[in-house]
Amino acid sequence: MIEYKWNSRDRKYSYGDYKVIDGKGMYYNEDSNKWNSWVSKKNIIEKYIRYEFSCFDDREIEKEFGYSNIDRVGKYLFLIYKKSIERYRRDGKRWIYVDKINDEIKLLGNGNSNWIRERLVDIGLIESKIDKISKYGKEVRLYKLDDEFINCEKRSVFIRNSKVIRLLDKRYDSIVNDDFVKWEIQSCKKLNIIDNENGRLRVIMNRLKNRMSSDYKKLEYDFIGKRAKKKLEREWDDNRRDEYVDRCNINFDLLKSDLLSVKEDGIESDMFSIDNFSGRLYNIVCNREKEYRSFLRFGKSKLVEVDMINGYISLLCRVFKGIRDIRRDSGKNGLDDKIKEIVGDNNGNDFLVMYEEMCFKGNNRIDFYEYVGMSRLGMFGKISKDERNYIKGLILYILNGKIDFSLNKKFINDRFSIMELGEKIFGVDGFKCIEKIKNSDVDFKMNSELFGYNRFKNMSKLLGSLEVMIMRSRWKKLIEMEIDYVSLFDGFLIGSDDKERVMNMINNDNGIDSVISFRVDKEY
Repeated sequence: MIEYKWNSRDRKYSYGDYKVIDGKGMYYNEDSNKWNSWVSKKNIIEKYIRYEFSCFDDREIEKEFGYSNIDRVGKYLFLIYKKSIERYRRDGKRWIYVDKINDEIKLLGNGNSNWIRERLVDIGLIESKIDKISKYGKEVRLYKLDDEFINCEKRSVFIRNSKVIRLLDKRYDSIVNDDFVKWEIQSCKKLNIIDNENGRLRVIMNRLKNRMSSDYKKLEYDFIGKRAKKKLEREWDDNRRDEYVDRCNINFDLLKSDLLSVKEDGIESDMFSIDNFSGRLYNIVCNREKEYRSFLRFGKSKLVEVDMINGYISLLCRVFKGIRDIRRDSGKNGLDDKIKEIVGDNNGNDFLVMYEEMCFKGNNRIDFYEYVGMSRLGMFGKISKDERNYIKGLILYILNGKIDFSLNKKFINDRFSIMELGEKIFGVDGFKCIEKIKNSDVDFKMNSELFGYNRFKNMSKLLGSLEVMIMRSRWKKLIEMEIDYVSLFDGFLIGSDDKERVMNMINNDNGIDSVISFRVDKEY
């Protein structure tokens, strides 16, 4: 394979350089590559990074769109590239949505965005269509990047166009108005990544092996729907395995690029964001394969992962505790009072009677999913890892799914209906609480009420919101202790040097939140 020869990025002149031309003092405008009689003196700070793609490099961009649009078009293509990689990783699809105002009109320039986009389509670099983001979404313009961008050579380059930098600076200002985001950005600046080609390949191949094994085992799960099974049945042939490895390598390189950007203060909105579903915080680490955490260091310290024990189901236990145990006369229990209003006379006490002492108290609590298998589902002996994964998947299916979809199905060797399973696992009263919450029109987080098909998502939204409340209380303590961390939804990463201090602090809650417990899940 012939190695692609990159163009040199050395510059003869920089923004604001002065020289005399035809007897007149002139200043260099790097944005336009022209000499002007006046220009504001600018010291361009290189911090925002994009990729330059060998299949359509900066020379091609300049020839097609002009010098002043090199960074604009380059950044636009990199944006579509990153979104495409993330969409494919998440659900195997490649059509992505680009924010028309912020990521197209403002980035490409008001008045230029339409012709630039249309020209990119004409020359085959991107595909465009009008479609819906989801079955229930509005119609928008979607994009797909040409396959050549995925496989071509790439290099990270700094953006130098002052107008693009100014636009990205404004976006940065809009995302750092949250104290937790600010702290996390400062923590991520201290992360270092150790890239070893053999080590990386070994980790990726192990991930591939686990993914293939997981897909094979999930085909036997009786709660997996036809559409999901069709995806799982797709053959892991040589081409698909190679493609998977390539995608993992791409994600690793994007993690390296994001870390470099953060260290240079080139933070963008796709690196740190808070979703509007439950308020979860997304960062550059939790958006990448978890195996890559073994390559990260806080300074020279290896990372330690701390997470909730049986996180999702512990949050459900906390919901039932709030219904049953919190006094209603203080007026300070907003979320718990809202839940109590929804469930009425039900309180989920039978769930607490079955599990609280065994699975949610003390340091020797039993794993919830293993306990359910033995005490409620009639499994004998030690629960295997595969059996536990099945039980966990089944429980999450009941909690998060719409019960109407499964009324005619039987589970666990055709022994139980969905109603029987729900009452057997969560208790009669507990299951009634769950179904009442699912069918409520109350919005558990923000913005708008939930109607129609969205109601069954109430449980995941409620537990997600409660998770955020719990985690923010723990993050606050970490910040007070001046400990660097990176959040992972129901856990966080810290340096190994801080492990003892953090574990001494993290589980000292004696109140109603004591059913939420944390452990060291992994030391990298």
